Amino acid sequence: MRKGERLGLVIGLAVVGLGVGTAMVWQIQNAEPPLPPRATEAALPELGVYEQPGVWTQSGRYVYPESNKTLDFTAEDHSYFTFGGRALMQETRYTVENGEDNELAVRGWNETAKKHSYLLVTDTGRIVTFEGDWSAMDRTMQWEITHPATNSLKMSVDFQEIIPAPNRKRLNWEWRTFATVLKEVQVDCARQGDRAGPSPSEFGKPAREELKLLGEDGTWTERQFYGEEGGGMRMKGRARWAAGGNCLVYEGVVTSGDSEGAPVLWVKTYDSEVKVYRYAYFGANGGVDHYVGRWDPDNNKMVWRCRKLNSAASPDMSSVIEETFTMSGHKAWTFKVREFGKIVIEGRGDSLRVDE
Repeated sequence: MRKGERLGLVIGLAVVGLGVGTAMVWQIQNAEPPLPPRATEAALPELGVYEQPGVWTQSGRYVYPESNKTLDFTAEDHSYFTFGGRALMQETRYTVENGEDNELAVRGWNETAKKHSYLLVTDTGRIVTFEGDWSAMDRTMQWEITHPATNSLKMSVDFQEIIPAPNRKRLNWEWRTFATVLKEVQVDCARQGDRAGPSPSEFGKPAREELKLLGEDGTWTERQFYGEEGGGMRMKGRARWAAGGNCLVYEGVVTSGDSEGAPVLWVKTYDSEVKVYRYAYFGANGGVDHYVGRWDPDNNKMVWRCRKLNSAASPDMSSVIEETFTMSGHKAWTFKVREFGKIVIEGRGDSLRVDE
């Protein structure tokens, strides 16, 4: 694997670390640049097929054919650019009979697969990703699930996104087991106005106790070192609680190193059904690496495991990251990347909260 390929992979492994609190444990240079402003337009032409960012409303209906039941709902979306304009992020708050649900979605373009990408974080903390093909004639995106991968033939999901105009769209979902339709969802969406995206003062709060183990909101600087030559880089980013506090979202940039100026994006959450932590890192090519995390209370440590690094140069790579909360405001981590079971990259890093 070439040095440049390793560098792109290490960025993803390094930025997983975020600490808790405000104590300073290593010096930050005064000349370190501020975070760049949020992108106001797409950086990739492929994102031009999506709807216009802003405030949207939804009106939809769940249909359960077998039980002859229906459930109406409404929702509000806040849609804005992220990842340096390479992705469109959407936070949705649903209003149903029994209360409210929150979801987060990120859509972009996978340059390696030459496919559109869609990552959905559900209200229960499950992360699902799709690949999409756009039909300009029909103004329709056909989405197909790529994660989680399964060998089961019992369940299939058909998901279409119809975008006839930048201020209107329709979503059609269908869940079926073989020939039996279990659930259908049809949603009509309309744009209501502008919204620039979350401001630097919007940090939010975690929605449940388990999420606090993922870290804390705020502005963070990070540094990491890897390889026998002791190479490294610095990053700076902002973490906030999104989608009603169900996700910790980190948006940042590489401030020094070979990839200086490269955008950074990841999402962490807690899966309340499976009882594991989940982490999705967005690679520079638009691919997503999926980690599963478990908390080790005896060592005050989070252990993340990824069986397949989708954004890496080799499809046979896996990685393990161990984050340790050393003190208030600081967290250290180590990482090891394996290819066919052999360690090919390992290193360490730490992160510090710096309020601006």
